[in-house]
Amino acid sequence: MRTAPRTHRGLWPTAHVLSGVVGHSPRPRKGGGREPGPAKRYKTGTTACRAEHAGEQAGAVITDIILVIAAALLVGVYVSWRAGRIDRLHARVRLARAALDVALLRRSSVALELASSGLLDPATSLLLAGAVHESRGGGVMDGERPRDLAESDLTRALRAAFSQPDFRASLDGKDGADELLAEVEAAAHQVFLARKFYNDAVSATRDARRRPLARLLRLAGKAEMPEFFEMDDSLIAEKAGSLG
Repeated sequence: MRTAPRTHRGLWPTAHVLSGVVGHSPRPRKGGGREPGPAKRYKTGTTACRAEHAGEQAGAVITDIILVIAAALLVGVYVSWRAGRIDRLHARVRLARAALDVALLRRSSVALELASSGLLDPATSLLLAGAVHESRGGGVMDGERPRDLAESDLTRALRAAFSQPDFRASLDGKDGADELLAEVEAAAHQVFLARKFYNDAVSATRDARRRPLARLLRLAGKAEMPEFFEMDDSLIAEKAGSLG
């Protein structure tokens, strides 16, 4: 049997055998370097995968941040719009109340003119003049009587004067009677319209302030809750019904 050749030191050529089993040694690359081995290539691929995964995670985080910022901006715009709407409703209530005060003052002025015109009997004139005085804050309780009650008394005094039997017939032929009565009726009807407009504005404002978001964030600030103005205006309602 032929034996394998020995080396100069009597050792088996294990390097050549292993080289034949494992493979050739790495071939030199252009430029004098060697190609990376399998372990190095695996390490490089793992690093690239990790970098790609980290980039995807960073992109997802940036997307989430953008969505959160966009949602916060939308919520802020909506809250700002709600707060602005409540402010506008409060401004509307103030304007409506000013118009109502003007209408009430106008009605008391023409009612006082009617009471002092001499067209009514003394008892009716005195009753009407007293109601006008109380509606202007000159009641027996130093002006602390509620405004709506005083205005209701003036309405009832006007209704008592206009509901007298043959009231209009008794004024026929008297100078300026028709014009004065028309002014009283027009002023009373204006009060009816102004009060209705004011109460509608109050209702819209109270509804807006009672929304959960408005109550939670106190969008109304320190503004007081507006109150309805209730009074007896049946004389105006009859006129409005007759016009319809």
